[in-house]
Amino acid sequence: MSRALRIVLACASCLCGPAATGPAAAAPPTIATWSLCELVGPGAQRPGIYGTDLGFTFVHPYRDANDTVDDRLVFLFGDTWPDATSPCTEPPPQNDDVAATVRVADLPSYPAGPPPDGPGTARCPILDFGAAEPLRTRPLHVVFDDRDVEMGYGRTPLTGWSDGRRPHGLFSAGELATCATDADCGGGLGCAHGEFGRCAVSPCTEGGACPPDPGFDDVLIPSACRLDRASDCTVPWSPRRGCAEIPERRGVCTDATGSLWRTALAASASDPDPSSPSAREREPDRRHLLARWVYVAAESPERPGVYEAVARFATAKFINSAARTIAAFDPDDPSRNDYRHGYDTLLVWGRPWFLGAGGAQSLPYLLYVDLDAGPRGAAVWSPRYFAGHGEDGRPRWSENEADAAPLYESEFDLVNQLSVAWVEPLGAWVMLYGGDQPDAMKGGAGPRAHEQPEPGAVHLRWAAHPWGAATRDADGAWSDPVPVVRPEEVAPLLACEGNGVPAGCVEGDPIRPLDFFRARLTGADCRAGRPEGVFDRGNLYAANVLDVLTRAVPPSRPGGRAAELVWTVSTWNPYAVQLLKSRVELPPR
Repeated sequence: MSRALRIVLACASCLCGPAATGPAAAAPPTIATWSLCELVGPGAQRPGIYGTDLGFTFVHPYRDANDTVDDRLVFLFGDTWPDATSPCTEPPPQNDDVAATVRVADLPSYPAGPPPDGPGTARCPILDFGAAEPLRTRPLHVVFDDRDVEMGYGRTPLTGWSDGRRPHGLFSAGELATCATDADCGGGLGCAHGEFGRCAVSPCTEGGACPPDPGFDDVLIPSACRLDRASDCTVPWSPRRGCAEIPERRGVCTDATGSLWRTALAASASDPDPSSPSAREREPDRRHLLARWVYVAAESPERPGVYEAVARFATAKFINSAARTIAAFDPDDPSRNDYRHGYDTLLVWGRPWFLGAGGAQSLPYLLYVDLDAGPRGAAVWSPRYFAGHGEDGRPRWSENEADAAPLYESEFDLVNQLSVAWVEPLGAWVMLYGGDQPDAMKGGAGPRAHEQPEPGAVHLRWAAHPWGAATRDADGAWSDPVPVVRPEEVAPLLACEGNGVPAGCVEGDPIRPLDFFRARLTGADCRAGRPEGVFDRGNLYAANVLDVLTRAVPPSRPGGRAAELVWTVSTWNPYAVQLLKSRVELPPR
């Protein structure tokens, strides 16, 4: 249970951070955030579920045998634990994501302002996971070419939507997009041969010494490496780990136009003396070029929880994504667009990754898809990408991902997952993103070149249109980021980073993923939990707006625009998804 949260942002906090991307002279928004309840997690008492994260949402009109529509809010959760000892499971599960639904008619309504009975005491939606033990009987499956895609640890849904006929999602198994020719990559991407490989543990040579190797390749997302850089795969726990060629000597899809590569290249070129040793040391990591497979899948009408891939595409710009469907979209005339919920057009925002480092920035991109029906009622995947502005200042669109242009030109490094929603009372698109990472995941990220305005906070941007302003020189571009909630203000939702630090923090889960890795490395008992004095602090990530619970509220100033957004956020430790509410008031237009 958390304490009351109230955040009134000062102008300074709105203008610090990366270079301005929107109207920096505008008055700052006013934002107040409150904790509502724990949606899923150790304190939520969901049968068969101890903890989970993510929980991307969309509304789908399910139909019963009499063709009666039952609108349900669908949640796509990430790696899910059935009990407190789940991190110790050997072998690790191959499918550990789950879905849940709740009838829209059964969703609680939340009065304006803080919860009347105190923070954290609001009634939470009661989710239906479709089974008493969803991890055992109904985990999410992704099927591609009649094979089950491995969706274990770190392999999750990216976002979801409905086209009015079937629930859909984008899913990532972390796989490098391999190729024989450029045509295998599509979208204007290229196929690079002989340069990249995958980290793997080499087999022991017959008769030779065979040092022990705990082998985490069955757990971790496949790591890319440069064949001429064995150090890309060097880790202290795996003496036999090295960079191996892609099977069958296939190449890997690459995109030299993505923001990770382009901004890293610009940062390395900024040295005044390009021949200096420091400049050579800062040569961009060519792994920023790499594309990965993303699956576009629709839920089977006959097998709930089984998502059948209708497409698979190589991407270096939409690995971290968010989707919304809208009522009407005219790419040539924004004045004809209707951004309210509907089934005319799918919009997907994406980033190359979940963070940037060393000068590389994970900037946002945009695509749209007309929701025309294809085989078995699934939408046809035929994306067109925002490609900047034409000579007339209007947005341009392309069928090639290589032409896609970022929505703005500067971003802080730790972006995490994003959620983008049209908020009718604000007359604006709102993006929630940011937060923090577990300390154990920060070691290989490299130095941070672009800090958040408020470290560890979830941040908000807003814009008039999905890509920003209607035309290049008009008002309404994506604003600068402003904090929505800071970690110290939700300390009772997060595990401590030290003994009682910060004030109000909680103890957290008895067993954590770190205990699994420690057990493999040392032979210790995983279920014994963490050693004394070892902490795995909680942090915020995966903010997600529940559009159906957005409501207008009276503004506090003439001409102001105000709304209350209900949204979820993951907390890592405790392994939970919390429900929050934010009152957002934007300055007058």
